Amino acid sequence: MEAILAVLIIAGVLLLYASQKDNTAKEDKLFEGLESFLDEIAKDGRMRELILDNNEKAIDEIIDKLKKRVAVGYVEYKVFICEPNASCGEDAAIPENVELYSDHRYISSTLTNDKPKIVKIVVLRKAAG
Repeated sequence: MEAILAVLIIAGVLLLYASQKDNTAKEDKLFEGLESFLDEIAKDGRMRELILDNNEKAIDEIIDKLKKRVAVGYVEYKVFICEPNASCGEDAAIPENVELYSDHRYISSTLTNDKPKIVKIVVLRKAAG
């Protein structure tokens, strides 16, 4: 009887460890996805021009692309376009009980626009529990 109980406890601990490891892998994958997504934006000439011109279409297009790429369960996307020396999105209202993932990219000037910007993406997901 004691041996069965010991096996069940060990199995429970292993199951708990495996589920936590899986969640960490998903979070790492999301963060890597945001990083590569921002790299794509930085390489897209048309998108760069929209960003550097502070065009609202840039934010709308970024959010539309995010909705297609980011896994279901992420409930809100915030995109900020800021000057390099300004705080970027710190004033934004963040709901309670969410997990937050964020990354940013410096978008340098082009031949027609010499005022660089920062694009910051924040992905919010309802916290488990």
